[in-house]
Amino acid sequence: MKKRLEYVDQIRGLAILSVVIGHIIQFNNIQGGLDNRVLNIIYSFNMPLFFFISGYIGYKTIKVSDINSFLQHLQKKFIGLCIPLLTWSLIANEIFFKHQGISITIEDITNTILRPNLWFFKTLFEIFAFYGIFAWVSSIKKNNFWIDLLLFAVIVILTSGYSILLGNKVLSSLLLYSLFFYMAVFVSKYPFLEATIMNPLVFAFSFILFVTLCGFWDIRGTIYDDILKVLISSFSFIVFLNVTIRTQWNPFISKQIMTFGKYSLGIYVIQFYLTKLTVDSPMLLFNDLNPILLFVVCTAIAIPICYIAIGISKLIELNETLDFLFLGKRKKTIAKKRNQIETMRLQNYA
Repeated sequence: MKKRLEYVDQIRGLAILSVVIGHIIQFNNIQGGLDNRVLNIIYSFNMPLFFFISGYIGYKTIKVSDINSFLQHLQKKFIGLCIPLLTWSLIANEIFFKHQGISITIEDITNTILRPNLWFFKTLFEIFAFYGIFAWVSSIKKNNFWIDLLLFAVIVILTSGYSILLGNKVLSSLLLYSLFFYMAVFVSKYPFLEATIMNPLVFAFSFILFVTLCGFWDIRGTIYDDILKVLISSFSFIVFLNVTIRTQWNPFISKQIMTFGKYSLGIYVIQFYLTKLTVDSPMLLFNDLNPILLFVVCTAIAIPICYIAIGISKLIELNETLDFLFLGKRKKTIAKKRNQIETMRLQNYA
């Protein structure tokens, strides 16, 4: 069985690759863009998969037991998610990439906070904020499934109220993605649930339903499509978790997919600037391709885009300030590292 972080990165890598493929089709209006069959299949599960993984790994890495740890949790997530959101939305988009005029208006700031194009950052931060409450209260009574279930119901009510205050509908995107997040939290926390979804029969059943239902989902659909998306996404999580854990991949391919996963945040942001391959007209060259061949061709285009985004991310990482602003990473300064080394040396002599 693979190390935990390896298959988590593999799922992230596959998910972010599917995001790039979907955006190539959407932004270039290939075969109707949002009406394209391949795009609808991809969009039926790919972003929920990120929230599943965030919840799955979040339970194992986030520990909140008092007000101090809760505030530290919020601070860490604000830096990791909100700082890049503000930097890319306001500095990169409104100053560096803006065609006419260089200015940041109140409307730009308001839209970035309330209706950002990089909605994933905002939504995930909001979910993590509510999860801090869940983790804090849950830590008082550890490993009690029914109390956690009741607490989850409270979080759903709080999330719904928060969405309504922001002027969103009751069944908002935030609530839907919260469902994916907490489903994975429960799977990660309770071994009997993880054992259940790793059962070969459950895997086979989930795989059949996933490939059957994803073709029926419509991005422009109704509330029934929202419900269908919950089912499809749940089955996709089971399928991807089983496939990445059970499959012994080619080492080279596995390393590349994991690299995509490790740099998924950078790829997610930078690919927006790379996936628009045409200026105004759709890519008519692809109009006669069948769905399978279209997926293969778009994958071949998406992979270099991911590598370019990784290269740009690595350049950003070379500078601590840029790494902090654009990728939300805090690196210890050389002085702090030296102090840590000196402290360890003194402890060894003691």
